[in-house]
Amino acid sequence: MNGTMVDSYTNAQTAMLFQRSDQEDPRVVRAMKKHVRFSLISHTWAFIMDSLMAWLNFALLGALFLLSFVLWMNGMMTAGGVAMALPVGLRLTEVSRQIFDLVFGVSEDV
Repeated sequence: MNGTMVDSYTNAQTAMLFQRSDQEDPRVVRAMKKHVRFSLISHTWAFIMDSLMAWLNFALLGALFLLSFVLWMNGMMTAGGVAMALPVGLRLTEVSRQIFDLVFGVSEDV
């Protein structure tokens, strides 16, 4: 899209020489509409992936907390084990968020 914009507006001398603004302006409008459409699709998928990952992380933490509590109440896990398992789950969700942000940043640059 940037190439279309630059070609259209930096060729001012050529455009003035041949007076083809009736062809240049629609080309820029088409490029802008195409860019907006692809950008909207991209951001929609990013929102869906972000929401899905957040729900999966919440489910992981909820299941980990529930399992730790049940095991601790039944004497199958010590309080130290619970104190170790929950921060590991929190760290896992944090790392997954960082990886998602990194991948999304790379895909945004492309």
